[in-house]
Amino acid sequence: MEPKMAWRVDPDTLHVAEDDGGRWKVLREGAPTAESRHDSKFAALDEARDLARRGSATTIKVHEPDGRLAETVDVPS
Repeated sequence: MEPKMAWRVDPDTLHVAEDDGGRWKVLREGAPTAESRHDSKFAALDEARDLARRGSATTIKVHEPDGRLAETVDVPS
């Protein structure tokens, strides 16, 4: 029997994803609530980039409306 792989939570990663109400949220990985909510994916991604530039994150994961991962953006330090 092979060991199960553990999922590693990385608080330096931000996710941009659509919520159940159709708004876009910026969510820190492992956090119970969103950092912010926006009316468009573009606005949420812009906020995630601003947070990352201020040293709050090293990676941004952008999701499709259905939840699938669309792209991963590494933020230069």
